[in-house]
Amino acid sequence: MPSAVSAPRETFGVAADRLALRVLGALRGPGDAVFVAEYVADTPDPLSCLAALRIVGSDSFAPHLLAGAPLRPQDTAAVSQALTAFRAGDGAPSDPYVAWRDWATARLLSLHNPRHPALPPPAQRPGSGEDWRGLSDALARLAPLALPVLDSPVHELARRSGRALARGLTRAMLRRDHPTAARLVRWLCLLPGPLPLDPLAALDHLDLHGVAGPRTALDLAIARLLREPVR
Repeated sequence: MPSAVSAPRETFGVAADRLALRVLGALRGPGDAVFVAEYVADTPDPLSCLAALRIVGSDSFAPHLLAGAPLRPQDTAAVSQALTAFRAGDGAPSDPYVAWRDWATARLLSLHNPRHPALPPPAQRPGSGEDWRGLSDALARLAPLALPVLDSPVHELARRSGRALARGLTRAMLRRDHPTAARLVRWLCLLPGPLPLDPLAALDHLDLHGVAGPRTALDLAIARLLREPVR
């Protein structure tokens, strides 16, 4: 198998888009599993598929958490393999955003696969002490943490930052930055209580104007299920 360093990033991005479409189909479908294990096994390029699992990360659990789809042991084993394959040399990514996204994936893994240890929350707190622009930008990059079950200092920061998130969402929508808008509305859909703006109205607006890319579509689908759970 080639090294993670030698494989082109574009290949990883394409593989992540394919996986996002698979997760999106499971969210919208009749309750089927994502079949992550088959996604990795039935390919001539397993490295890219493992990279995609690392990129999509905690969102691969969304159909189970939000739509009641089954989560099979072989699927959690594949996600665990992805985290192991792309672990930084010292065991902890230097990029705090990557570290937090890996934390979220490992946390969900530990809840469903006792053999996979949870990671301690990273020491760095992206967005802390920033103005609303910096805070909303940081939380947009941490949108994969906006899922049920997860809780951390990042979630506490989001709960205190409804106004900043709303301002960031409005700015992104005015700039037609749909990927950022989708990530921010996802946080707003997770937050309890009254909010500075109606996240469902923002979701409807984004759906009406179309979205670019499978991962943005996945963010929007997750956001809607956070606000309008499957019954």
